[in-house]
Amino acid sequence: MVFLGVLTLLTLACGFQALHLRTLQEEAARDREEALLLADKLALGSDRLTSAVRGYAASGDPLFLDEFRRELDQDRNREVAIERLKKLGLTGRERDLLQQAKSNSDELVQLENQAIAWADQGQLEQAVGLVFGARYRQFKSSIVVPIQQFRDSLSDRYGQEVDLLSQEARDWAAGGLSLLVLNSLATAAVLTLFFWRRVVQPLTSINRSLGALLNGQKDVVIGFQEDASEVGDIARSLERYRRASDEAARQRWMKSQLAEIADSLHQAETPEQFAQCLLSKLVPLLGGGYGALYCWHEQEGQLRWWGGYGGAEDCDACFGPGQGLVGQCQMEQRLIQLSDLPAGYVKITSGSGSAAARSLILVPVLSRGQTLAVIELAAFQAPSSQQLEILEAVSPTVCLNLEILQRNLKAQKLAVELQGYRTSLRFSQEQAERLLFSEDRI
Repeated sequence: MVFLGVLTLLTLACGFQALHLRTLQEEAARDREEALLLADKLALGSDRLTSAVRGYAASGDPLFLDEFRRELDQDRNREVAIERLKKLGLTGRERDLLQQAKSNSDELVQLENQAIAWADQGQLEQAVGLVFGARYRQFKSSIVVPIQQFRDSLSDRYGQEVDLLSQEARDWAAGGLSLLVLNSLATAAVLTLFFWRRVVQPLTSINRSLGALLNGQKDVVIGFQEDASEVGDIARSLERYRRASDEAARQRWMKSQLAEIADSLHQAETPEQFAQCLLSKLVPLLGGGYGALYCWHEQEGQLRWWGGYGGAEDCDACFGPGQGLVGQCQMEQRLIQLSDLPAGYVKITSGSGSAAARSLILVPVLSRGQTLAVIELAAFQAPSSQQLEILEAVSPTVCLNLEILQRNLKAQKLAVELQGYRTSLRFSQEQAERLLFSEDRI
């Protein structure tokens, strides 16, 4: 861009210089025409004096004398022409020629005044002989010749100046045209190379990324985030849109998964069903193959196994507070994650084979500062940030449904106990009635 700016400035400079030279050329031509006209005016002033004095000498008509006096005292074409010519920047020789013509004209005026004096005295023949004589013509010639030499010198000098200015103007115009062509080529090169690399290619790449983003493709990378131009602004805006879109999609996915887990847990009526419904949703989300649920039993003061998924065997394993990782998770009330498990620590088995898990996660289910349950999950690889987020988000949902199930179980147990009490009471009543009936008969 700096190179193009310099070329543009040089092109404009050449153009302005060419225009300036053209202006000087026109001014020189105008000065030449003005100088020639003033030289003619100088000659015209002398001719008018000659014409008037000859007319007066030949006829004695005072009109000719008035014309002579008006030219000499009022119009003063000779003096006006000399004064204006001196302002045009004449050379020394040209000034000398003008001065010579003016001096000779002044001497001729003296002869003309003598002729007028003779005419005033009635000596018209002597006056005519003076203004038409050889001496008068010689003085007249001494005025015309310097004026003609002045015109020739002026024409030659201004002609050379005009030609020189014209040639310089053409040279500058040619230079400006050459720079204009070079500027056009450089601009084409910049558009082809610079803008193609800095504008076209980045916008094409961003457009492909945007298309992939609109098509729902995951892990779309929008480049040019560090670019300080408008392209970078577009890229950063699209990146913010991508992040917002990913965040909205993530939130929708989490809400959908949590809703499915809640619906599934809501249908569970036994601890085994609750564990199965929960783990059958969580373990696939984690990409693993093992899961277990341990619930807190207040009366026993320990966590008891409710159910498993995958490689977890049906057992009556129990953990007290701080006992094992399950008990430690119950005490610390925070998610515990283990990676790079030793071989054989947790084995995930399928119909086609078995392999050791590489990651173990324990998630506490908290309610009002107490741990209601601990979820244990194992997978072949460490969970992603999104998987960990849904494991933490699922705890309130599990807690709510677990409390509902526990209340239902307590209510069912209480109903059974109450039914047993009623049955026992009815049996006692029947026994008492039999005994009383027997005594009455005796």
